[in-house]
Amino acid sequence: MEQVEFCTREEIAVILQTAKNIKHKTQILLLGDAGLRVSEMRVLKWKCFDFRNRVLTVKSLKKRGSEKSRAIPISDRLYDSLVELMEKHKPESKDDFLFPSPSDKTKPIGRSAVNNMFGKIKEERPEVGRIYPHKLRHTFATNLRAADADLADVKDLLGHESLSTTLIYAHADTSKLRAKINASKPALTWKQKLRNKIFGVQRKHVNWLNFDTSQLVGREIEARKITDLINKNISVVVVGKTGIGKSELVNSLRFDRKVLEVEDCKEFKKALANILLYLFNGDKESVLQLFYPDTDPAKLSVQLNKESVPAICRLLMQLTKPHEYILKIGDIENITPSVVKALEILKDHFVILTTARVVKMQSAGFIWNFERVELENLSRANSLRLTHYLIQDLEPEDSEYTRNKVWDISEGNPRMIQELCGRFRKEPILDKETVSDICSNYIGKQTQEIDMSIYLFIIFGALTLLRYLGRETHNPSLRFIGGVAMIVLMFGRYFFNSAKRKSI
Repeated sequence: MEQVEFCTREEIAVILQTAKNIKHKTQILLLGDAGLRVSEMRVLKWKCFDFRNRVLTVKSLKKRGSEKSRAIPISDRLYDSLVELMEKHKPESKDDFLFPSPSDKTKPIGRSAVNNMFGKIKEERPEVGRIYPHKLRHTFATNLRAADADLADVKDLLGHESLSTTLIYAHADTSKLRAKINASKPALTWKQKLRNKIFGVQRKHVNWLNFDTSQLVGREIEARKITDLINKNISVVVVGKTGIGKSELVNSLRFDRKVLEVEDCKEFKKALANILLYLFNGDKESVLQLFYPDTDPAKLSVQLNKESVPAICRLLMQLTKPHEYILKIGDIENITPSVVKALEILKDHFVILTTARVVKMQSAGFIWNFERVELENLSRANSLRLTHYLIQDLEPEDSEYTRNKVWDISEGNPRMIQELCGRFRKEPILDKETVSDICSNYIGKQTQEIDMSIYLFIIFGALTLLRYLGRETHNPSLRFIGGVAMIVLMFGRYFFNSAKRKSI
């Protein structure tokens, strides 16, 4: 039987200690803790790693044309090394190589670079003996067997072909295999054990995955109300301050009938003309024969633009049945008088769904029969729900701290929540310090804050006057009320802040 060479735990510890470069250390751990072939390790890309589930997926390169792959649990020390590698050599995308060629980042390093690394380690620490990449792969397998891992699982993790098994993926639970892989590394010293006992094991988390944020969270009641009103052929205007999520709510709704969309009221005539053409599937000749029999089809758009807005509205009403379509208008806050006249014509024929921060009184006539749905900031519970939904695929160091920090900054404003969570995704490592810095530097919060200093000055002056009147009129009640109010004014902020809930 062929003699298998492998490294002892002590030799592995010396090799890792000698490898000062984080790239070299990661390469050694990929060979020794994941059992990769050097040909597989060289071409690894960041997309091969599922950091949430701590699994590395490797395509077998042993035989050309082979599409087989295997899933390998990531050991704790390999995970920590990958975190450090990402921090020091941040990739631009998941398609980047872990170890790109110094001369061309679109290509991986060569095998010679790995061999040179081991050559330098051997020169510096000759006591480790003969060392080469495949020896570390043998070490991986040997340590697993010594930790009582099943032979079939070892073969799968190594990517070996075998007549006795046809399974490609590991048979055992990856968490159990990871425990066996971790068990094969050198034992902790008494100092390390004491430090871990006192401070715990601090491990950063890598955040990579993109996540669909289109789902509506915290607006279920409003969405149901709008849908019910539209189904009853009642037009709706959704109102609320900037960032409250009016457009997101409206765009998330789905109805049983067709929807005609107008983005805004700036070019309303052009939008109506385009809707007219849409109703004929772009068939300009059909529109022309019905309404402009003496006009060249190529000049139809010009002809429509010459028509008045009321005339185009009447054409649309002739081409459609009452309440056949929903007319969705993006925003009517800065509505013009001509658009007001148009909507006065259309409001009883179409079911209209629109949004606005506020609606001017002089423009409010056409929405007398609209239903108003006003959006407020999300409650604390829904704010935490939305934050959890947006970052549930990430691994922050402290999820509860992150959610509460977002709540403290956003106070339930959906736009702020989405922007903060989007900002978190820019960071590969999301620890408490990073979360705090992002929230502290978030400009959106500063723009929402109102300078209350002038109002506080006026109130303070009024209270001072109240105490003065109490003293002049010898009325102790006025002096007492003024004094208590001044104390509350000066120190009330601290009482309110301390009363805030800090947990879910």
